[in-house]
Amino acid sequence: MKKRFLIFCFFSLSFLFAQTALDFYTRGQQYQEDAAWMKAIEAYQEALNVNPSYAAAWFALSESTYALGEYALALQYAESAERFIRNDPALLNLKGFIYIGLGEIKKASDLFLQVVKSYPNDIDARFGLAELELFSGKKTAAERYYKETLARQGENKKALLSLAILSYDMGNIRASKDFIQTALRYHSGESEVHYFASYLAVQDGDLALAEKHAKNALHLQPKNAKTIRLLSLIHYSQKKYNEATENLDRLLSLDKLDSFSWYLKAKIAEKQHNTEGALVFYQRCLEINPEDEIARAAMEICITKATPIEDARRKGWAAYQLKKAQEATRLYLSETARYHYKRALKINPLDTDTRLLYAGLLLQDGRAESYLSQLEFIQNEGAKSLALSDLIESYASLLRSSLSQKWKTNPIYLDKTRYRLSLFYLDEGVHILHPDSLAIASQMIKETAEMQGLMQVSTEDSSVASYAEAFQKAREKGTDLFAILSFEETEREVLGELTLYNAKTGTKIQTISVYRTGNDRFTQTIQKLVSQLTKALPLRGRIIARSGYTALIDLGKTEGIEKNMELSIVEKGRLSLDSASLRLLTQENNILGSISIEEVGEEMAEGRVSYTGFFDKIGVGDEVFIALPLEDTEGKNLSSNQNTTPVLIDLLRSIR
Repeated sequence: MKKRFLIFCFFSLSFLFAQTALDFYTRGQQYQEDAAWMKAIEAYQEALNVNPSYAAAWFALSESTYALGEYALALQYAESAERFIRNDPALLNLKGFIYIGLGEIKKASDLFLQVVKSYPNDIDARFGLAELELFSGKKTAAERYYKETLARQGENKKALLSLAILSYDMGNIRASKDFIQTALRYHSGESEVHYFASYLAVQDGDLALAEKHAKNALHLQPKNAKTIRLLSLIHYSQKKYNEATENLDRLLSLDKLDSFSWYLKAKIAEKQHNTEGALVFYQRCLEINPEDEIARAAMEICITKATPIEDARRKGWAAYQLKKAQEATRLYLSETARYHYKRALKINPLDTDTRLLYAGLLLQDGRAESYLSQLEFIQNEGAKSLALSDLIESYASLLRSSLSQKWKTNPIYLDKTRYRLSLFYLDEGVHILHPDSLAIASQMIKETAEMQGLMQVSTEDSSVASYAEAFQKAREKGTDLFAILSFEETEREVLGELTLYNAKTGTKIQTISVYRTGNDRFTQTIQKLVSQLTKALPLRGRIIARSGYTALIDLGKTEGIEKNMELSIVEKGRLSLDSASLRLLTQENNILGSISIEEVGEEMAEGRVSYTGFFDKIGVGDEVFIALPLEDTEGKNLSSNQNTTPVLIDLLRSIR
């Protein structure tokens, strides 16, 4: 009797545990349907705490972790599921997609081909093969796999949505609309279909239609964060700021730590000229996600544009950039450190302590003249101390034979601006992760370029409609060059592109592309774009002083000037860029002579001038240049061989 009772208890408890695990699993499925991945993960883990052999929970846990982009962990969970279910095509396909995320393309391909061989009608394996083709930039091949799926399942939701998105990306707008309409006809009761219909309507500029479908999607899944986010973005683009704020508050009621909501609330506050509110929201966003580079850049732009330079809070706002500078200094990454010191001083230019640290870095890099110029700047700005005065005096004595001391010229005040660039961006629809990211990237390129001191960059407050509008505005401004910026991002990737044109003729000169992943990807993309652009510009300087046959020019070691170099001297204002390249041109009769470099400093060089003709017409302000051979950079992708945009892959991957 006792034995029968124990057996009964054992089976009863097993039943209760099974039920409890199932309950957690079912809850996880509901969260997963709403794309509430973290809550889903928690529920599946609870299910596995009750029943560690629950294969379906391991599988679903892997799916949810994959959706968050945590591919290594997702693989561990998939392998745990594999202990209980073998050769399951759904699990093999999931592992294949995880391998794509991990960059293990061969393993992914082998798995998908294995599934297709064993299960010729398996749809997900074909989707995997399509994604692999996309990673190779083979959009037509990917399209073929999606169409093969439709041939087998004419109503397949993922195939219809994928073809709608891919067709749009390939420029076949009519086909895109047909596919999305077919999806709506067969799956009108599914939130995801309305979501993608809304997304494509946004890209097409039809915000009214986009709003309609987003509301339908939200009606079908009221707690779907992705849909609420899209609707808030649509309202933001429509300047319906109150409605957008209501949706963002809905998002925050689901997740107080949703950094996107705080970011967009900050952007709305800026639009409503509420600077203080914007700064509070930006700070909240960055407290949640300190590594959100675009939000940080947006906040720093807001600070420098809308707060007094004397604002005591600037010190705290600059602290992040100062910390990054000090970290880079410890790692001997001088160029990176200089960038972050300059960013910190952009935010808080009156911070003597930061400027001293920056000066110390310059000295560490062997740039004693620049070090001294920073100390003199601090003194000129009102800092008075015996220690500072003694330091300036000692280094001035030490550098008394330097060009800066000899000619009484402080390098920090040199205006080395040689080129004027107008920077534009086209209206590319709604950016899901960071609305206004193009405007932010544009402003950061401007600030980064101007920190280097070679370019004066003008930007627009809004997008332009076309290349023609950009060309017209650049001509009206009288700039030398104009560039059109494109910018895309995913959770882990950034792709930036500058297409450069001659502002007088509108002729395309070259395209610079930069693709980055990992930490600091936004900052690195901006820096690399500016670096590539700066390197492409031909060397050009000015005579800033002259005594007899000796002249001082504002080019030095930092620009690659060396002793015995010979530069041509041309009449001020007589140098121009070739219409189809970055070669400097001038009429022969504009050349006044040459300068042979005899001494080179950090920022300046001295040389002996000689003039052509009978009269010496060379004066301060005349330009110097070197005629360099022109590289064939037309159409080059200078930093990336990425053929398919990360945004496209992310979109297709998200279809469930």
